[in-house]
Amino acid sequence: MKAFLFLLAVSTMTANNKTSDFLGPEDQWPKCHIVLEDIQGLFGGTAIHLDGSGPCIIRIVDRGKEKRFKLKLTPKETKALRKACIDADLLTVKIKDRMGVPDEARPTIILTNAKGNTFKLAKWANDKVPRFDKVYEALLDLREKTKGIKPEYDGKWEREWKPVKKVGTSKEVEAIRSVLPDGWSISKVENNTYPCYRPKGNGEAIHLRRQQAKRRKQSYDAIIHIMPADYKDGGDDPTDGKAQTYPAKLIATTSESKIYLWGKPREWPTLEQDVIRALAK
Repeated sequence: MKAFLFLLAVSTMTANNKTSDFLGPEDQWPKCHIVLEDIQGLFGGTAIHLDGSGPCIIRIVDRGKEKRFKLKLTPKETKALRKACIDADLLTVKIKDRMGVPDEARPTIILTNAKGNTFKLAKWANDKVPRFDKVYEALLDLREKTKGIKPEYDGKWEREWKPVKKVGTSKEVEAIRSVLPDGWSISKVENNTYPCYRPKGNGEAIHLRRQQAKRRKQSYDAIIHIMPADYKDGGDDPTDGKAQTYPAKLIATTSESKIYLWGKPREWPTLEQDVIRALAK
């Protein structure tokens, strides 16, 4: 009887766990992401970008100098971090907001599920938030894995750096590749980004470029942004016409995403229709 009641209690806890519901079943974990942002402008800190499938980037910043490491975690290691998030049930953690003190860091944990939906939780460094802190410390423990490894980058802190996917790692990339005209290519795919001149968010950007002998400084001719379905984009023009160029245009919505396009290259007049055909069919 006691065993039954214990199993029932565990089942109830799991059923009511909002973080477990958000991340989805374990077989979806390889498509999820965890990000830790904990770099303070003056003193530095740590940032971690982890794919549920194992690839991990660890940035360690110390007074304007950055070392960036690229690792591959085992399935056991990544699942342990998934479990830590679920055990802490991060989506239900309530943190009382306040003004930060001068030079106080503000660590932030960002979860992205397989659908591209994002949850963000932040606290001030001097505050004790036990459930947040357990996940935070588990992520910081990954720094131990950088010992004895040569950094991928060692130099000045690149404040605006973001992880870039290898071209060809998502179904969206493959779909866009299938409609590329002759002379066009995908130059890069960017994660944790958002449409030009629109509010911040966590989506994917596919950069397109036309092959030509002479290139201007700009390395792309158009950008496709794929954002979660619940992304708040600020309306037709969040800049009220004050930007130097126009914001990325919302061209299609699906049950899982909103699709934006920036760029109107003369050499690809059917770009918008082709993107819609590839991603919103």
